[in-house]
Amino acid sequence: MYLNLIKKRVNESNIKPLGVKAEYGVLLPIVKVNKKLHLLYEIRSEEIGTQPGEISFPGGKIEKAESPREAALRETVEELGIDQSKVEILGQLDYLIPPFNIALYPFLGYLKIENIKELKINKAEVKDIFLVPINYFLENEPERHLINCKHEINENFPYHLIKNGKDYDWRDGEYPINFYEYKNHIIWGMTARFTRNLIDKIKNKQ
Repeated sequence: MYLNLIKKRVNESNIKPLGVKAEYGVLLPIVKVNKKLHLLYEIRSEEIGTQPGEISFPGGKIEKAESPREAALRETVEELGIDQSKVEILGQLDYLIPPFNIALYPFLGYLKIENIKELKINKAEVKDIFLVPINYFLENEPERHLINCKHEINENFPYHLIKNGKDYDWRDGEYPINFYEYKNHIIWGMTARFTRNLIDKIKNKQ
């Protein structure tokens, strides 16, 4: 094995987080209504396989040879029934790698529409949509809870191969869960976390 070949293989490979089995592009859509900026949320179809009936942003799995940005844009167009020319990508937000072997890459977008009634939502994936004024999030902190992430180790784990065996000091972690309550809607989980990330950036907390 030659050094130049190793260098070539490394530089030609796609850089991605280790252990991630699926990657997703997500779009946080801003809509201007009555001169005020709002975030648009989806209520997922009850018939969809993943998280039916829950609140989310437009998004989906990144396809082969597709960038996270392209995936977020494509999914937004498909789910909201909007022409691609009416979606302006404003920038990228912090990506998220939760402890589920997935990675999510969120983007901030602006929908160039006068009224959400212009949208022809894909009922196979989206049950309904609603708007929340950005000022609401600027004025209201989410309810925040922490989940402790601990190791659940199989019985056949080879403890004899590691120092201290069953007494090994495994690292634990914390996973934050945020909740926003707006009218009769509960925005939580990764959707709330992306929302909080955007609001923190607006407030210049990051």
